[in-house]
Amino acid sequence: MSDRKALLLLAAALLLTTSASAADVKVAGLTEENVNTTFVSDSAIRFETSYLNKTLTPRQIFVPNATDHAVVDWSFTRESWGESSGVSTLNYQYGLAYNYEYPSPEASALLGQNSSTGTGLPANYFQYSDSFYSNESTARGTVFSSSFADDKARWNITVNAHYEHLIINYDLIYNGTIQDSYQDIYSGDDPELIPVDGQINKYDGLNTPSDDYIDRFLMQYDRKYEYNPHNVTIVLAHPKDEELLSVDLGRNTEELNDNHYSEVVDTAQEVNKTATLLNDTSNYSIKAYNTTIPGNTTTTLQYKIDSLENETNDLRMWILGSFAGGSGTSSDPYEIETCQQLENIDANKTATYELVSDIDCTGSDTWDNGKGFDPILATKYDSGWNDTWNGVLDGNQHIIEGIYVDRPDNAGAGLFSVVKDAIITEVAIINANITGSQHIGILAGAEGGGTYSETKINEVFTGGSVRSVSSSSTQYGQKWAGGIIGQWGGGTLNDSYTDASVTGGKNVGGTV
Repeated sequence: MSDRKALLLLAAALLLTTSASAADVKVAGLTEENVNTTFVSDSAIRFETSYLNKTLTPRQIFVPNATDHAVVDWSFTRESWGESSGVSTLNYQYGLAYNYEYPSPEASALLGQNSSTGTGLPANYFQYSDSFYSNESTARGTVFSSSFADDKARWNITVNAHYEHLIINYDLIYNGTIQDSYQDIYSGDDPELIPVDGQINKYDGLNTPSDDYIDRFLMQYDRKYEYNPHNVTIVLAHPKDEELLSVDLGRNTEELNDNHYSEVVDTAQEVNKTATLLNDTSNYSIKAYNTTIPGNTTTTLQYKIDSLENETNDLRMWILGSFAGGSGTSSDPYEIETCQQLENIDANKTATYELVSDIDCTGSDTWDNGKGFDPILATKYDSGWNDTWNGVLDGNQHIIEGIYVDRPDNAGAGLFSVVKDAIITEVAIINANITGSQHIGILAGAEGGGTYSETKINEVFTGGSVRSVSSSSTQYGQKWAGGIIGQWGGGTLNDSYTDASVTGGKNVGGTV
């Protein structure tokens, strides 16, 4: 099964006879589902749909990531169990501000007893110890909520579901007013289909003859909580005898020479949505466009054709994404031709990929609120790596230019976070700008993941700057930085070199 995100959408033949009328499109895409919430044990709470199965610890739910490092005491137990409910006991407290850096003056005052924040808030040492009623539930939207308070401050916590994402919102409240807010997002695997909603309108064209109508195909593509741009190929089909009046697929839209319908057919077969295909293409005009869908938005995609008042037209649209082509096998690698597709490599950490053109990442400095490119398979370091990338990337002698990573609180920053038993060949990464805390390199932050590895890196060149910096809000230190790899664990590095500038504290090298 291909890991390409794909939407396959069918608009049935439509007859509308009144002005500004509309009909829903028959969509073969992702739909919202109820979320089953289950207390699995004292240490695990599961949130589940047919395309999301995420198990979190109580601490991940009740403590925002931004303040987790300052929690000095923690316990959670499920006191009594029923079929769907129980009583839980939670004990936790925060450390004093002179020992722990807090993300805001308000949090420093209300959690860490800091009396010199200038906020006018009382210096409060947040401690909570109590039992509360918690129940398993099945709901759409808000699937879990809790509220915890000591004498002065209160945490209000809600867990919301949005397709494959769990969004946890934390409000820190004093005297009924929100003083600070945080949001953590936990996502499941990318689904094969994507969330959409569609509609067809038939309306009388302005300043046209009375019998001249327009059919408009309109679709809403929901990319909320997907923070980076998504490069997609959009394929349109309409009756050949009707004129295509306009296409509006957002900014940076480019019509392609190939109509990509054969790829639509392949993808429809892979995801078992062949009912969306045309029975006969001879009477249809089919065109394909490349466009970039912004992150964290709902985007309107539409096109219009000439029509008549009582005319029935069959209009269709398909969206193909994450990669330019291929299926990820050694004989049919995923094809990468944009920076957005490059970031999508973490969709399958053991697949085979190849660059089919030079990659321009010079705009990545605006991604993710200025944090830039998210290192491929970004993972956490806690006396060892939680995950490693084990695939194959053939650069085909192409260039990746201008990749920007600014994540001073992260370990494992670079194009890749950590590689192990990987094969990376024939690629030049130039004008890179990589900033992180430890394990920092232009190609990868680390190789091997702390255990024996057979990674093979051949004919790789890197250029730009690498900075290992110290951040008071993280447990990581200013170390292990290199022009190609931040920390080398094994494998082979052949015919590769760098002219990058590398700065940091200790364990700083040229190549590795």
